[in-house]
This record gives sequence, C-alpha cells and structure tokens, in this order.
Amino acid sequence: MLSFFKPIPIYILFYIDKIKVYRLDNGLFIERNAVIPFSNSKILFANFTEGERFLSSLISELVPRLGSFFSRSLIVLAHQIEMINEGLSQVEERALIDAIRHSSAVDVFVIEGGNELTKDQALQKLKMYQETKQ
Repeated sequence: MLSFFKPIPIYILFYIDKIKVYRLDNGLFIERNAVIPFSNSKILFANFTEGERFLSSLISELVPRLGSFFSRSLIVLAHQIEMINEGLSQVEERALIDAIRHSSAVDVFVIEGGNELTKDQALQKLKMYQETKQ
C-alpha cells in the first residue's frame, strides 16, 4: 500500500518538436512528434505553452490521473538531446523544469547532450541525484 504513494520514475527526452517519455518502473514509453511546433531555430523549448501542453498530454497517457483530483507524483530525469550548442542556459533549463513540475513532478533533474540512456542508466542517474539532494 505504501508503494502506491512512492513517486513514479520518469525519463523524458527532448528533441526538436519531439518528446519521448519512459516510465522506468514498468518499461512503458511513448514517443510523439508535436503537431504544433514548440521549437524554433534558436531554442528547443521556445513555445512554452505548447510544449507544456504537449508534454502533459504524453505524461497523462503513461500515468493516468486517479479521479478528478488525485494524480500520482513523479520523479523525473529530463534529457535535452538536441540544440545544446554551448550548454543549456538557465532560462532553457528552467523552462523544462517548470513544464515538468506542472505535470505532478516532485523532483526534476536535467541532463544535456549525449546519447539516450538505457533504463538502468536512467534509474542509476535518478538515484544518484536523489542521494546528492539529501
């Protein structure tokens, strides 16, 4: 019963007008291209409103709400794969964090660049971030 209240580990990958969301507890994932673009030529998450709406819809498919008021909390590893040039600015990182927190995330950890992580690598990074936070 207590495990029901434990946050669900999620791994989100951001690409130009595309998002992948993995539930690390059960292996389910969803990958979609945005119908309405949220990226522009300078910033991957440029249209915050559309990006947040799109992200929330993907997360709600993998983690459905329980009733009209109750949603499960999430712990998220966010990974921006494209458009990192000289690294993410504070504004870009904050946009990702805010959009994810609006989807019931209790903790969000951001990494940038490199290749997509495996499920085990993503879980290990989340565990490492949680330990350093305590």
